[in-house]
Amino acid sequence: MVACEIRPLGNLRILSRLRDQFGADDAAQEAGFTQWVTQTFYALETAPAAIPQTGRFCHGDTPGPAALFLHAQVWNNRRFDIPPDRWPTIAGIFGDLDTLPAFRDAAPAVQPDAA
Repeated sequence: MVACEIRPLGNLRILSRLRDQFGADDAAQEAGFTQWVTQTFYALETAPAAIPQTGRFCHGDTPGPAALFLHAQVWNNRRFDIPPDRWPTIAGIFGDLDTLPAFRDAAPAVQPDAA
């Protein structure tokens, strides 16, 4: 869900194209992105409860590809002031991932080129 429905829409190339071709200003871009995140995260919020393999992370107690996508997307959502609080399962998985050094150290905010 994150990889196909949300992630591409937050890429700067896509947002620039929306601005240049369709005149979507920052507010319009934020509204569109927020709509997709909200719809997809509400659907995603229910998925872990329905999957028997769900554990501490998306699929079990070891982070995998789904956890990588989720962690990166929650960070990306911050660009548009979308906190994960509305989705307690997602927020919990994100919080657990953020306690792991590999995830914490890879967060955008701690990168040397972060603005």
